[in-house]
Amino acid sequence: MAKKACQFLKSPLLFKVVKNKTVEVKKGNQKEYTYDLSDRLKQLLLANGTSVNYDYDVNGNMTSKVIRTSDGQSQTFAYSYDAAGKLMKTVGPLHDVTTNEYDANGNKIKTVLPKGNTIQWTYDGTERVKTISYNNVPYYEFRYDQNGNELSVQYVKDGTTKTRKFDSANRVIEQSDRGGLQKWTYPTTSDKLQQFMFSHGSFSQTVTYQYNALDQNTVVQDGTYTYRFDYDERGNVRTFTTGNGAGSTFTYDDRGLVESVSVGTADGTEIVSETYRYDENGNRTEIATPTGAKTLYRYDALDQLVEEQWPDGTTIAYTYDGFGNRKQIVKTKDGQSTTTTADYNAANQLVRFGDETITYDANGNRVEDGQYRYEWNEADQLVSITRKGESTPFVTYQYDEDGRRIQKNVNGVITNYHYQGDSLNVLYETDASGNVVRSYIYGENGQLLAMKKGNATYFYHYNTHGDVIALTDEQGNIVARYQYDARGNILSQSGALADENPYRYAGYQYDQETGLYYLIARYYHPEHGVFLSLDPDPGDADDLLTQNGYAYANNNPVMFVDPDGKYRVVVSLLVKLVNRLKTLFKGKCKSCKYKNVTKSGSRYINIQTDVSKAEFEKNLLRNGWRKSKSKDGKTTIFTKDGAKYVLRDEAKSTGGPTADYYPKGSKKMTLKIRLKNR
Repeated sequence: MAKKACQFLKSPLLFKVVKNKTVEVKKGNQKEYTYDLSDRLKQLLLANGTSVNYDYDVNGNMTSKVIRTSDGQSQTFAYSYDAAGKLMKTVGPLHDVTTNEYDANGNKIKTVLPKGNTIQWTYDGTERVKTISYNNVPYYEFRYDQNGNELSVQYVKDGTTKTRKFDSANRVIEQSDRGGLQKWTYPTTSDKLQQFMFSHGSFSQTVTYQYNALDQNTVVQDGTYTYRFDYDERGNVRTFTTGNGAGSTFTYDDRGLVESVSVGTADGTEIVSETYRYDENGNRTEIATPTGAKTLYRYDALDQLVEEQWPDGTTIAYTYDGFGNRKQIVKTKDGQSTTTTADYNAANQLVRFGDETITYDANGNRVEDGQYRYEWNEADQLVSITRKGESTPFVTYQYDEDGRRIQKNVNGVITNYHYQGDSLNVLYETDASGNVVRSYIYGENGQLLAMKKGNATYFYHYNTHGDVIALTDEQGNIVARYQYDARGNILSQSGALADENPYRYAGYQYDQETGLYYLIARYYHPEHGVFLSLDPDPGDADDLLTQNGYAYANNNPVMFVDPDGKYRVVVSLLVKLVNRLKTLFKGKCKSCKYKNVTKSGSRYINIQTDVSKAEFEKNLLRNGWRKSKSKDGKTTIFTKDGAKYVLRDEAKSTGGPTADYYPKGSKKMTLKIRLKNR
């Protein structure tokens, strides 16, 4: 990037290139990148004075990273590699050491974490994961068909098995797991889901989907109720009508940002009506209602939220250190201010919040705070919480092979969670006796539409942040209402179903008994504004805030959400887009990574993944895409149902392989996928 010509975009984002230095300029924000003669990033300098310096070995592997703040604080990371460039050892700022081992084919076979616990992998003859063990104890065994599809997973500890069946196009069509059966049906002329059915004991539920000529999901039917979507010319949802006739209407500006939303019941009762303003960087600055009430937001030069002002005049101001840790909260109401301060250690772990002292284990998991003691298993998953002063946990958890929570036991009351396929969507819940307690209806894109309990159906209503703001019953009565601050603290709730509904802020699962949000990979503490455990992803070299392993949503919870606890994504349709792409992000890794790296003002979404170009092509072919070459032979083209992917070995914009996506009937690219070059 440093040696390329200047780029002038239609957004306020601008790159100025001088020799081996690139300056990224946004409104009130500047990042300066310095590169060595091999075009490797040597230094990142931020507007707040923080610098990140990188060193490399002769093979181009990063050997050290030093973060220095303007007040002289620093954090140092060291990395070492084998002759093949495989990461062997990482030393963190607390002198915490993680080591890896690999087989002759370069597959990771063992990781030793700082606490001393180990994770082991074995592989079959085609380098697919065969077993996963923790501390030398087998947990999961995997079996595949000749096309590489995962046929079964055995939970070694209890002997239960999850099985799957696939059709000739390598699409999953049936899954059996923990007493439940799921079935998918596709039309012969398309890859779009036509019908989904599940059963558990005597309970069964069927959902059908319809699409328009652009393959956009327009109708969802659950056997009793119909849900309808309408789209504008850019593919944004323009109107949505839920099963009881309640409707949502959206308008958008030229940047694709939501300008207004109106949600109301069939009889005209208003649930929410809001208009929005944004700054030049795309950050939301104002939410206004027809009554004149306003919620205001301010941001610093790094786009971190520094102040929110509520309609009643209450303001909350935030101060951050150079590492992206929230150091101070000042809440002012009716002229009276209260201040809460926070301290962090060299690993960005919150160690004091107000009067609370917080401690961690060597792996970076919270073990104690002012309220609770936390216990973690060999996989660094939270398995129990005990109140301070008590000896018996009041809540325990269990997880599956994908790290999804499958059971919660609160004081002896058990809830089992059953997911739709390998998605993050809870399809239904059962009690200790295996009875279905609640089930859920989703759109084709994974949007939660309704909850069914007994013979009743309740419908979800959202604001443009994805927060559940209300539920209505079949007659259109509002049975739950919620208000939140920017970080997900519940300011108010009302209605007969308000406590029971498990989905709240940003659509996350909310644990009423602990006040925590469950975000799949990690748990989020909204009052503290941080995660309880370390981010499994180390972040991006050119984005300091993604390197903070505990901060939530890059300290910009107004514009970002974190649906899986690993990567923050832009609020709106990006989450749905990622859900659709998951089947293409499958490689040798058991759970391949994907993240949003879209710059503010970009004309299309950018997603980065650790799947190689070869693996991506293979997955396209498995999903029915047709392969061809461009006339000049420089690009590979995949087409299906009028849509197109254009794959390049070395894109000018990234220097590596990419896949550009063009929707059906469109000549404009809407997505660029940055693939791994290996």
